[in-house]
Amino acid sequence: MEAISSGILINGPGILDPCEKEPSDALQCLTKQQREDLTICAQEYLRFISFRQIYKVLGMDLLPAMKYPNKPWKMNRKRRRSGGEQNDNDDKGDEKIIKTEGGEVSETTSTK
Repeated sequence: MEAISSGILINGPGILDPCEKEPSDALQCLTKQQREDLTICAQEYLRFISFRQIYKVLGMDLLPAMKYPNKPWKMNRKRRRSGGEQNDNDDKGDEKIIKTEGGEVSETTSTK
């Protein structure tokens, strides 16, 4: 679609017919006006495709909206920790360390 919309049919070599032994233009029977019309249609269809309106190019009805659209912000959510996989190091994050002027006190209180 991009190649045709760029104007390859108007001033370019055309489209070679793969079924012929000798190189020949498959569109040699088209007039210059018909080639320009094809180029204009290809440009319009390319615009439709780039703006997510390919259903217009294919001549079909618009597909219904997804019931549950993908939400990319939910994919980055962290998993919760399961209760059985806690290490001794994980418990330290849930406890408070009481500090005094002289230094740390070994007494800790749980926040659970």
